[in-house]
Amino acid sequence: MEKVMWLMSSDRSDIAVMQKELQALQPKLLETSLETEQLIEVIEHKTEEVEAVKSVVEADEAVAEKAAMEAKAIKVTILPYISVLANPCIVVTKAWTCQLLMSQVSLLRITTIPGETF
Repeated sequence: MEKVMWLMSSDRSDIAVMQKELQALQPKLLETSLETEQLIEVIEHKTEEVEAVKSVVEADEAVAEKAAMEAKAIKVTILPYISVLANPCIVVTKAWTCQLLMSQVSLLRITTIPGETF
């Protein structure tokens, strides 16, 4: 019985110490609560700003996606024509390049840009 009384007394003193600690921490708790409320207000304000920018970005994204789809459609339409037109030009260019002699290249260097050498 005596041991039980001692334990109860010890518990009461522990509780008293904890209550004093809580009372000492009360100003810090209030300060932290105030800081938290201020941060929540800042976050809410920034969230509104972000939402406004997000809607603009989404609209721009939709326009860009539409333009990309249109460009892809044009590419698909034009690509066969480009290959048909480009192929003869490539053949002619290769043939012309092969026919040039070094003396002709030197002549071109002299006459192309007077006063400058390559």
